[in-house]
Amino acid sequence: MMSLSEIINSPPAIWTAILGFVTAIVIHAISNLIRALLDDRSKRRELTNSLHSEFNGPSMSALRNKSNLLIEKNITAPIDVIDSNSNKSSSEEILPIATLMRFYQRLSTLRQDGALRSRLISRWFGETFVWWYRVYMDQGFKDWETAHRELEDLYRWLEKDAKSRIGRWGWRSTREMTRRAMQWERWCRNADEKRRDIFKRLQEQSEPTPAIDQTDSTNPS
Repeated sequence: MMSLSEIINSPPAIWTAILGFVTAIVIHAISNLIRALLDDRSKRRELTNSLHSEFNGPSMSALRNKSNLLIEKNITAPIDVIDSNSNKSSSEEILPIATLMRFYQRLSTLRQDGALRSRLISRWFGETFVWWYRVYMDQGFKDWETAHRELEDLYRWLEKDAKSRIGRWGWRSTREMTRRAMQWERWCRNADEKRRDIFKRLQEQSEPTPAIDQTDSTNPS
């Protein structure tokens, strides 16, 4: 084995060989790293695409429609109260909204684990999640602590992402910041308007109908 002094005093050909060997190792390591990053990115995008397809599929679309009908009649009731008041068995009444909630819980958990393409989450799921969260899920699932914590985490992340100055390629422009802030405000405003409309409709339905005067004003008696 060559000593350090022998290596130092080696002719240029040996140094060239050593340099070539080290360079080959570095290039190989970098290539493996790039390949791993691209593979990870591909897997994250594939999983994100899968969730997007699931969310917009016929089964989930039907569940969302049923969930909307459910909350329009029970906007003020926590999910457990709706379940206990239902005449249906095996929590059939709350199954649509509970399934939708579990989807968002799974989305939140996968995001926290870094398994999804973060920049696609807001674009593909942001508006609808903010709507469901503010219209019903924030209050309706308050007692389901673990689930509610995951939902709140996703909501806070979306809010932070909407207001962050850091984008995919660096600092966002003032114009982009303004656009994203206005978009977030619109999402929240639409959800809050929907919730108020449901409250107003339920209140109007619960008010007693005024009695109709049956007296014939044309009858002198």
